[in-house]
Amino acid sequence: MRHLFAIIAGIAAVCAPAWVAHAEKVMVYDEEKGIIFVEKAADGTIIQPKQVGAPKSPAPKSKGGSPASTTASRSSSAKEDIHLDRAKDPPELYFKSGLEYFKNRNFESALRNFTHADSVDPKPEYTLWVGKTLRQLGRFDRMLFTMQRILSVYPESDVADDALFEIAFYRQSAGDYDSAIALYTKLAEQYPFGTSYSNSEPFRDIAKEQRQAMKAEMVSTLKLLGFPGDEAADLYTAFQKAHGMPLTGRADRETVRAVKAAHQKYLEEEAAKTRLSARLARHEVWAYAVGSFVIINLLIAVLLRIRIVARARQLSSLRQVLSDLNTKSL
Repeated sequence: MRHLFAIIAGIAAVCAPAWVAHAEKVMVYDEEKGIIFVEKAADGTIIQPKQVGAPKSPAPKSKGGSPASTTASRSSSAKEDIHLDRAKDPPELYFKSGLEYFKNRNFESALRNFTHADSVDPKPEYTLWVGKTLRQLGRFDRMLFTMQRILSVYPESDVADDALFEIAFYRQSAGDYDSAIALYTKLAEQYPFGTSYSNSEPFRDIAKEQRQAMKAEMVSTLKLLGFPGDEAADLYTAFQKAHGMPLTGRADRETVRAVKAAHQKYLEEEAAKTRLSARLARHEVWAYAVGSFVIINLLIAVLLRIRIVARARQLSSLRQVLSDLNTKSL
């Protein structure tokens, strides 16, 4: 029996390094570094990364002489919005708490809860909401990395189509319509029956609507800028040629940005023309008012002149009559 125990112990000693070497990489939220990757052993324990460099200095003392709890003070805000130090709380509880924080737009707390849930029990839906929260926080590089990770690690999961949609929507928001259209097309073809994890809306319909919206926006804008036609590729080429750009015939980021800048300039010029017309209209009203006043005064002056002349003639006639009477009396 002793020999058997010795053989088992020897096998365990040999296999332990290989077991550690093949530990799973998971994401965790670090208070100082943000989202980082650490190794997770087969039994679910987290393998902490080795500290490199000089050893940590002793904790500073408070005014009373006792060591200050710097770690507790640094993580006190985190403990207010995450179930830390409660090992019995399942990951689902962290995830649900994250959803509540997300709904209330407390995205920092939502990120901590989602990331903790994903580190304890990695699931594609947890990772998806990590990415969604990163998008809300404006951390687009990390968001894209997270969504790409879902596509590479969980390509057959129920949220792989959601991750692809998030990437396509980001490309659309960034003005890279050409890449966005390609990604929406891939979404509709690769996941024809996929639905949104958030609202269960079919992605095939969403992809079609977004492609049509981008095309309609660009065609109508280019027509407004004086480029006639209905073929988007021809319109892009004509605009690129007029502005000295590479003739790609596609709605790449540079072309979309230039079209939107030209459209904004056009709107500003039209607004300036409208303001000028409004000022001219006000001046025209005043001109009409002043002109009317002058004409009325001239008419009044003419009428007065006529009346004065008539009175003068009447007085002249009366003088003649009086003169004749005086002559007859003599």
